[in-house]
Amino acid sequence: MEIATGYFAKAKQYAEKGYALVSIAKVAPWFLPKGLKVYPFDCVAPTEEILGLKGAPDKYTLLYKQEILSKLSPVQTFRSLNLIAQREKTDKVILLCYESPEKFCHRHLVADWLTDNLGIQVEEVALTKNPEQQDMFCEEAGT
Repeated sequence: MEIATGYFAKAKQYAEKGYALVSIAKVAPWFLPKGLKVYPFDCVAPTEEILGLKGAPDKYTLLYKQEILSKLSPVQTFRSLNLIAQREKTDKVILLCYESPEKFCHRHLVADWLTDNLGIQVEEVALTKNPEQQDMFCEEAGT
């Protein structure tokens, strides 16, 4: 099974590429298109306290690893994600949260954790710009 990372603003495009969509945020955004199935997986979502440390990535990372990742099993996490993939009849899932790829985000910490513990590559999905395909937001909005 392939596990990848991405962000909510591109959810429709990931679904079109055959990914099962998995939210690793506490709350999925209101702006997702109707009918788009997103599975909640908030066991890896940061707490409010951790989110408050976004301006201090080193502290955020340390607390996130101590408070979230250290309490989880990478093997069980993989199995749970695999069950989601099976439900969606696919062999790939994408872990979604809010931040665009170049910004600091916990999904990158989850990806590294899975890679370090399971030896699997978990990478950000890079979508190429198709001039005929519209993003969920217009270009002027900054996405």
